[in-house]
Order: sequence, then C-alpha cells, then structure tokens
Amino acid sequence: PSQWLLPATADKMHELPKQDIKDVIVITPGFVADCLETLQEIGHENREYFMQSGGIDFTYVHPFNGSMEFTKLMATLVH
Repeated sequence: PSQWLLPATADKMHELPKQDIKDVIVITPGFVADCLETLQEIGHENREYFMQSGGIDFTYVHPFNGSMEFTKLMATLVH
C-alpha cells in the first residue's frame, strides 16, 4: 500500500473559501467514467465541504462516459 495523492480534495474544499476562492470547477481527469463513489465523494460531499466553508459556486465536470463521441473512440481503439 502507498499513500494516496495529497492534498486530499476534501481538505482543499475546506481551505479554498478561506483563501478567498469562492468559485471552483472540479474535473477528474483520472476517471474515464464516473461511478457512484465518484459522484458521491466529488459531486456531493466535496460540494458540501466547499459550500459550508463559504464557497459560492461549485461546478463538477463529469467524465466522458456520457459522450457518444468518446464511446465511438473507445470502440475504435479496441477493434
């Protein structure tokens, strides 16, 4: 086992409003598809941490799994 990447997203969501950063856009380039864990942790829990700490606008950009173009690209790559 090795240490997870730092800083933890939850910690940053608490810190950013204190640094007068009130608007964030969160992307997860390490995830090709969003799963329930990703949606819950990033889209809901971290949104709450940010907003409760004084944030104003939290935008989560979903991974590519909802894109037909991405699906076609993946199909092309595996054939």
